[in-house]
Amino acid sequence: ELATAYAHYAVSLHKAGVLHRDLNCSNVLYEKTATGYTFEVIDINRMNLYDGEVPKAECMENITLFSDFNDTFKYVLQAYAKARGWTQSDIDEAIRVKIRHDRNRARRKRFTGILKKYILGK
Repeated sequence: ELATAYAHYAVSLHKAGVLHRDLNCSNVLYEKTATGYTFEVIDINRMNLYDGEVPKAECMENITLFSDFNDTFKYVLQAYAKARGWTQSDIDEAIRVKIRHDRNRARRKRFTGILKKYILGK
């Protein structure tokens, strides 16, 4: 229930032209209410605002930030895609975007670790 509500919240942000550049689960506060859930984003200095909906490619990149590639992420992606009317092809593309994003993130972390260890002496 919470994952579906979060996916719908992300859809509402994107349809309203709001792109939070760090839309991970630690930057979204939620509260259970009598009618479902309410959400609030924090760390709002990392937002871009569009005149109209956020483009699909940007949405795909943005939804990758939610979590690691796991069952919860796949569920949220499916709920998001259904709410947006995306096709299976769109979902497959979003998964490719997620895999690429995670691979690049891992490379950056390894590089930073090397810098800290050998250059900065940490």
